[in-house]
Amino acid sequence: HSAARRIFDSLGYKSEVARSTRYLGQDYGDAGNFAEALRLFTLSLQQYESLDDHVNQAYMQDLLAWVHGKMGNYVDAARHSFLAMEQFEIAGDTSSVALAAATVAENYLL
Repeated sequence: HSAARRIFDSLGYKSEVARSTRYLGQDYGDAGNFAEALRLFTLSLQQYESLDDHVNQAYMQDLLAWVHGKMGNYVDAARHSFLAMEQFEIAGDTSSVALAAATVAENYLL
């Protein structure tokens, strides 16, 4: 994913840079390197914000909630789940709003 990210960046494909950054973060998260996953997810979120891409901003907030939960930061996990819910609302994705609301509740219970 790192090489793809560099290539997309050199070509000016901003959405693909954000997606590659997200995938790289997921790889680190799956490997248990949550600090690096957090850094990459935050970077990807910033990239999607610059593109005004609310759907992918919501997914990134959801991934940030996941990684914060894995790190034991349940308040931050709940906050990012709430932000995901807001972004799904803006994007008009009502089924994902419901799932994000359930995640908010789950993180408050932990």
